Amino acid sequence: MASKTESFTDIIFKLTRKKNALDYIRSLKTSTELADNIEKAMQETRKAKLIS
Repeated sequence: MASKTESFTDIIFKLTRKKNALDYIRSLKTSTELADNIEKAMQETRKAKLIS
C-alpha cells in the first residue's frame, strides 16, 4: 500500500527494484481491460494537438 508521501514513480521503483519495469509488466496476468485502456489513452494522445 502506498503512503501519502509516495509518488506513483516511488511505488513503481519499489515494485520493480529487482527487475526492470518491462519484466515486471510481462509477469502480470493478461488484462484485456488494461490493454484497452492503454490503447485508448494512446489514441487520445495521438489526436491531441500541441499548444504553441
